[in-house]
Parts: sequence; structure tokens; C-alpha cells
Amino acid sequence: MGNLNINIGRTILLGHILLLLFFSLNIDTFGQQKEKNGFIGIVIGPSFPMADFGDHSDKNANSGYAENSRLDYMVDFGYRFGKYYGLSASYFVHQYDVDTSTIGLSWGLGGIVAGPMLIIPVTDKLLFDLSFNLGYVTGDLSTDHLDDDLMGHGLGIVAKCLIRYNVLKRWCIIAETSYITTNQRLKIGIHKNLQAINLNFGAGFRL
Repeated sequence: MGNLNINIGRTILLGHILLLLFFSLNIDTFGQQKEKNGFIGIVIGPSFPMADFGDHSDKNANSGYAENSRLDYMVDFGYRFGKYYGLSASYFVHQYDVDTSTIGLSWGLGGIVAGPMLIIPVTDKLLFDLSFNLGYVTGDLSTDHLDDDLMGHGLGIVAKCLIRYNVLKRWCIIAETSYITTNQRLKIGIHKNLQAINLNFGAGFRL
């Protein structure tokens, strides 16, 4: 199930890339003089499990044994309604191997979140975005031989600090640090708190 979720996530990522390319080739025919108030971007980078989620101790009953993730991704969206405020939304997928003797065991974590965004313009091209997002997050602990009994869901919180630099009329580069925390209720009745810090880099298309 974990591998299936990641494959679905990669398919969605490819779809976002194709959408970005489509916009870049076609949107300039409309409203060329309109100010760019929004962006949609794709960032990738490692995710580092924290607290109980990243604990490998046998003495901690809540240990998640999660290791640093593979190269995962987040799709970011932001739109400015005023000079200093706007709306932020993200879709993300992460997968973490588990440090146990069980071969192929892994945590999957993904979700959709949205919330307010504070915009701090430094120059015309350089901006800082601070956002606090809430949303729906799913998690699962699985191997190729497990069913979905260990899948879960719950409320997720994502706090982000994002740096955008406008390099072209329609494109910007993005550096981002984000913190994710979620309480997952697995189907077998177990509750798990999953926390991670992400360091991501990528590019965005200005809307």
C-alpha cells in the first residue's frame, strides 16, 4: 500500500509538471500587463522525522523508527490579496524507511493543507512568505505484504517559511523550510504522532 501511494503521488507530480509547462506556453496571451499576484510551484528535498516519530529506542512505546526520507516533494500554491497577506495551500508526499529488521517496512505521509500567508517583500524580486496551514493528512505503515489495517488519517498542521526570488517574468525559484505535525489514528485503534522538518528547493510559475 505504501508503494502504491508513492506511485500515485509521483503520477500526480508528473501531472503538475505538465500543467506548469502548459501554463508557461499559453498564459502570456492573456492579461500580459496584469500584476502577478500568485504562484504555483514544485519543491523537492529531504524530510527529517522528529520526536517519537524519529525515535529508534526500544524503550519508547511510541517510537516510529522512521529514518530520513527519500527525496520527496511538495506542491505549493500562494495568492496575494493584499500587499502583506494572502492564501497558501500545499499538497505533499513523503516516505520514510523504518529502522527495524522487517525488510521493506516504511511510513507513508501525505496530505492537503491550506491557510493564511504573511508576505514580507524585501525587494521587487525577493519575498518571504510565512504560512500556517491546516488540513487532512493520511499516514500508513506498510510493506508489500500488508493490507490497509495500518493506514490512518487525521488533522495535520504545516508551518512554512518560503523564500521566493523572481528570476523571469513568469518564473521564480523557491527555497522552503516547513514543519509538519499530525496525530494519526490508525484503523487498528493505535494513535501515532508524526512530526518532521522538511528542506525543499524548486521552482514556481507566477500567476
